[in-house]
This record gives sequence, structure tokens and C-alpha cells, in this order.
Amino acid sequence: MPASGHLSGIEFSTSYDLKQVWFVSPTVSALYGSQWGEGNEETYAYWNAGLTLGMSQKPVLSFDIRYWDTDLKDCIDAPAFQCGPRVVGSLTASF
Repeated sequence: MPASGHLSGIEFSTSYDLKQVWFVSPTVSALYGSQWGEGNEETYAYWNAGLTLGMSQKPVLSFDIRYWDTDLKDCIDAPAFQCGPRVVGSLTASF
């Protein structure tokens, strides 16, 4: 039997490439995951869905805008990244 504090989890993700427009390649994607543990560890689900715009001209850029959420109910003491709905954007550049 696992020791107290042992966490397990599973994730499922999917993505779909949309039609390229000029040099922009849009992709929609989503993820659903669940984490559970032994003892006092909380079981919860988390998910996200978003749109990525990949640009093929130099420098290669990728902009992602994504909605994140969990089913955690009492998350006052939890780290900020684990709680509540939020929209997150990121920009990646490759040279």
C-alpha cells in the first residue's frame, strides 16, 4: 500500500489544426486531468481549452491564449496556480 502523501493522476488531451491563413496556423486544443492521493491529499479535476496561433515567418512565433479551471472548492490555502478560473496567454519565439 502506498505511503501517505502519494499522488496519482491521469490526463487526456486533444488538438485540432485549423486551416492555415496566410502564414498563421491556428490550432484549438483542450486537456482534462484528474489527481488523487492517499490520506489527506485532495482529489480534484482540472482542465483547459485554448487557441494557439503559430506563425511560420522568421522569427517563428507562437501565441497561445487558454482558459484554465479546476473543481477545487476550498482553495484559499492552495498555491495560486491550482485554484480558480483564469485566462493565461503566452508568447514563444524560436530563432
